[in-house]
Amino acid sequence: MTGPPQVWAREVKISGSVVHGLAIFITSFRLLYRWYMSRFWWEDAWAALALVFDIACLVSVWMESPPQIPRALPPMNIMANWILSVTLTCIIWCARMSILCSIVRIANPSPKLRRVAYGIAVVLLTTAIALVAQKIVMCSMDSCKFTMHVAITQLVTDVVSDAMLVAASVRFLRDVKLSRNRRLLILSAFSASVLITGVTILHSVLLLQRPTTGTIVIGHVKAGLSLLVCNALVLVTFVYRVCHHAGVDLDHSVHEQRTGGGISVQFTSVIEIPTKLSSLS
Repeated sequence: MTGPPQVWAREVKISGSVVHGLAIFITSFRLLYRWYMSRFWWEDAWAALALVFDIACLVSVWMESPPQIPRALPPMNIMANWILSVTLTCIIWCARMSILCSIVRIANPSPKLRRVAYGIAVVLLTTAIALVAQKIVMCSMDSCKFTMHVAITQLVTDVVSDAMLVAASVRFLRDVKLSRNRRLLILSAFSASVLITGVTILHSVLLLQRPTTGTIVIGHVKAGLSLLVCNALVLVTFVYRVCHHAGVDLDHSVHEQRTGGGISVQFTSVIEIPTKLSSLS
């Protein structure tokens, strides 16, 4: 059986504070930026919910303290393990819902593909609820020590969900006519969820072994990385605007027109063209 390490480690507190602190800062910036640009939507609501869970996760990191009795967890540490087990799962799956909403908003898919997106959303939400319930049961039965089947379930659900998100982004954006550079930027931002899969595999392997400090650290990294990935497109858009000094959003279509072959998206901007009269003045 595996679970949180029984020995308090300063490394967990330091790494958890750094990872979650960075994720909280970037997510807060993303929400303020989207609110300022009057673009706040469902994807931002899910990111905000993930932010709330991430703050709770950071609090749980600072709740832990060195045990006074060897191999005995203080009551505060037990509570911290409960919060950590639940919030880590909630952060990751809220981030995935945010990514899915971003894909739907940008692609503006046909009714048929939109129903597919709704189906993916139902699968993600159902899986998240099931995993949270599983964590609660394991914490109540055995102090948040997770068995092998829990680690395998986590690995399978994470890999499948990330694969669905990557496939959805590729398929939904296929009918959206974008320039090659912008398409690559958007697809790269969405495909970054593959990074979560890589960390998931490592985390699941560690969960199958004896609990160590590294197991908890990787769990924090996984949650923080999930938030960073769901913020990736907004950050790319912001950098694009700053570097190109343009009022164009990569993730927002100003003009959309359905054609027989798909959706033609034009990113328009105002360009001042001098006239003959104005050039003489």
